[in-house]
Amino acid sequence: MPRILFFKTSNNNLYMYSYNKNYILLSNSVFIKLFIKTYKKEINNESKLYREIIDLVDDMKYTYSEMKNFINKFRLLQETNFFNEPKFSKIFKGKLKEYDIEYSLANSKTITFEITEKCNLLCKYCFYGEHYSQYNPRKNLNLSLEDAKAVITYLTPKWNSRINVSKEKDIYIGFYGGEPLMNFPFIKEIVEYTKSLALSNGLNFRYNMTTNATLLLKHIQYLVDNDFLLTISLDGNEQFNIYRVYANGKASYTTVYKNVQFIRKKYPAYFKNNVKFNAVLHDKNDFIQVKSFILDEFDATVNCSILNPLQSGDKFRYKSHIYNLGVERDVKCFLSSNEIFNYNSFLRNFSNFHFEDYNDVLFRSKERKYLPTGTCNPFSRRIFITAQGEILPCETIGHRFSLGKVNRGHVNINIEKVISQYNDYFSKIGKYCQSCYAINSCEKCIYLNLIKEDGVIHCKKVTSRELSAHLANHYSVFEELPIVYKKAWEEIRYA
Repeated sequence: MPRILFFKTSNNNLYMYSYNKNYILLSNSVFIKLFIKTYKKEINNESKLYREIIDLVDDMKYTYSEMKNFINKFRLLQETNFFNEPKFSKIFKGKLKEYDIEYSLANSKTITFEITEKCNLLCKYCFYGEHYSQYNPRKNLNLSLEDAKAVITYLTPKWNSRINVSKEKDIYIGFYGGEPLMNFPFIKEIVEYTKSLALSNGLNFRYNMTTNATLLLKHIQYLVDNDFLLTISLDGNEQFNIYRVYANGKASYTTVYKNVQFIRKKYPAYFKNNVKFNAVLHDKNDFIQVKSFILDEFDATVNCSILNPLQSGDKFRYKSHIYNLGVERDVKCFLSSNEIFNYNSFLRNFSNFHFEDYNDVLFRSKERKYLPTGTCNPFSRRIFITAQGEILPCETIGHRFSLGKVNRGHVNINIEKVISQYNDYFSKIGKYCQSCYAINSCEKCIYLNLIKEDGVIHCKKVTSRELSAHLANHYSVFEELPIVYKKAWEEIRYA
């Protein structure tokens, strides 16, 4: 039977979602009953269907002419394969090839360096701490300048090559830790080095940093002068920020608050355009109150992230809180925050009108092959280099999944090994994906959500009931607050 989902919003509007077409269309009870009749009893005789339609409608609110029109629309959807079973072979025959890796390296938008393992804080939930086991032990190392420059030198000809289609775009050099400001000479050296490079394709370097803000005042002028984008880690007010402490157990909140307010007052334009916040949600803070605090105190938005899924046990786990979009304050927080990107992602997943790049627009084929899960192609979003020289696709996954190494100025990325590793995992996850209702919208990362420490892949499949509830919740918000739909579409980014 075709995999179609019907769902109802809080306003009692009916919709139907086609897996094969990846479209959501407005529906009604006639469509539902036509679908059930047609595909369960295989009624294909149109004249018989016309006679029986009267029996299918409970309340008789439609005229015969209207019902005939519904049948014609239903037939049209059949002819355009709306109700067809998805071709799962398209998904599971997709394999990464060498060109895919080279393409990702040439078009990767962010290179993030873990420039030091040293940190002046000892946050209790830090994913390099005792509650995590999949990261290399901390040795208080600084990343070698020689190795960092070697990575940039390795990537420069790829950025300048023909396969880089990111014309007139920025390449972000990210500084990460530990606390990156504890290795400030490294930052200055890399900024000056990248400024000396000649990039073609209209590419430019920009710089970003994630910081705990305790050391900001000493270096803020340099960061302003070089137009750094800053992400400040702050979990809300003093009570909510309780886990972000110095090594001696002293709270960091007062220092961070004073530093941020100083920067806001002295560099108002820079603060408005370049500074954002990240809060980790845990068992001692509250989603809405964190957002309200950042909005009230700094007139800024905050991205709220959950604890890394690789944590052992449930210590610090956040007890989820949902926006009450009937409350004006919650709506304001929602629309001014990065949470809108959840709806942006929803629209990408459940609309066939979003394209990843120009080639996708021009050459998308009905037989287009792709890979299951939400795992990104290696290096397609970012390249992360640890202080110990491991090369990873991002900073969150376990270090045992390193895809390469930089050491003494030599970059070693074994592309054949990377391809083999990814394709092996994709083939193993396929048995879960074929019967999962989130196959078109999965955002689970194999390395974060699915592979356990024993190396076995585990996945709790999404049921039809669960996905129907997910669709209904999102469409209910769109109906109640059309501005959310408009804002999400406006903020979809095209490559």
